[in-house]
Amino acid sequence: MSIRSSSLLRIKLARINLENILVYTLLLMLVTYPVPSARLELGGMRMPVFVPVLVALVGVYVLRLLYTGRSVRYPPLMLTAAWLFLIALLASSLFGSPMELGLVGRYAMLCIIPFIVAATVRRRETLTRSVGLLLVIGLALTVYGYYGFFTGRVGDPAEHKLGYFGIHYTAATRNGDVFYITNTFLLALSFWLFARKGSQLMRLVSVVPLVLSGGGLVLSFSRGAWIATFVSMAVLFVPYVWLARLPRLNRKLIILLSLIIMALVFLPGSVRGSVGYRLATILDFSGRDYTVSNIERLRLLRGTFAVIAQRPFTGVGVGNFLTYLQEVDPTLALRHAENAYLQMWAELGIVGFWSLVVLWLYPPLVLLRRFQKERQTDWASAGLMATMLTWDIHSLFTFEMLSFFLWVVLGLGLAAVMVSSGQRQ
Repeated sequence: MSIRSSSLLRIKLARINLENILVYTLLLMLVTYPVPSARLELGGMRMPVFVPVLVALVGVYVLRLLYTGRSVRYPPLMLTAAWLFLIALLASSLFGSPMELGLVGRYAMLCIIPFIVAATVRRRETLTRSVGLLLVIGLALTVYGYYGFFTGRVGDPAEHKLGYFGIHYTAATRNGDVFYITNTFLLALSFWLFARKGSQLMRLVSVVPLVLSGGGLVLSFSRGAWIATFVSMAVLFVPYVWLARLPRLNRKLIILLSLIIMALVFLPGSVRGSVGYRLATILDFSGRDYTVSNIERLRLLRGTFAVIAQRPFTGVGVGNFLTYLQEVDPTLALRHAENAYLQMWAELGIVGFWSLVVLWLYPPLVLLRRFQKERQTDWASAGLMATMLTWDIHSLFTFEMLSFFLWVVLGLGLAAVMVSSGQRQ
């Protein structure tokens, strides 16, 4: 073997490193997350099957750090926000009940996940492959959701009676599970818009997950997801105009609108009626809504601010929101504030609130700003920007902090920021 061939072989082997294999495995195993039977039983606790892979990824990261002596240069604002979040979490635990200490540990672990993922995904090609895998598993979860919707064998029976789309194992996770659908829809849309010119066939193929996940989004009946996705789509399309592609935008916009209209036309009458009803209830304050009405949400909002006012700086402690809420209004029985940011303010105090805002908003806003400044982007960064922005907006109407899927996507978004800015170890 020549010296040149040997060098090329070493380069190829270097690219296929253990960290990349672990992060790809972690992403592929995320497909099991919504399936209740796909859990590990360890010490009487049930956990997702990919947790050992995540632990191995952390171990490899620590070993590499000790071996090389070089740490990862994270964006200072993100790193500061993470430390402040952990400090607020530990401080609030002084006010929490012992039964919720496990929840404190889960929050701490979830906060660390984005930094581990970002430290592993250090090259653009690794990032693109990772986002591609995310799109593939999202398509698989969407198909699984259709199976549950039409057979009623997935999710909670009470949810199916209400006509909700079923990729969930308890009724309380419906808003979290819609993230799989919106994530798939926006990644497919960004691929369709921003993939390179040489990928015409792949752009055509991307219409399949785009249509399937778009239909799933409609069948989710999630008003918050509809609003958040609409805003994110506008964010994707507006920069497209800035890139001087208005004629192509017009064609694609016409195609997209035609697909939506066709989907609505061919929906069963009962489903169309449910979609219309949910749209009408977005601004309905009459109290007729058969789910959580807007009036009840306003009462919950007032109750949440009353809880915040009791301990605005330290918070009432992780897991104690309901206890303090019922002291304010005994008729309110919701465990969460239906707003992730206010929930964190109530439980972790003002420091926890602002640290969460920075953690969740920094990656998509930096990618959007870079998009505007450089007037170009790759489909993976555009898709991550849109899907993170969608969840940031949807979190104004729901509380789903404990989703591994969400924090892994945030890690890929942080990796996109670091890769595009040239930050390295």
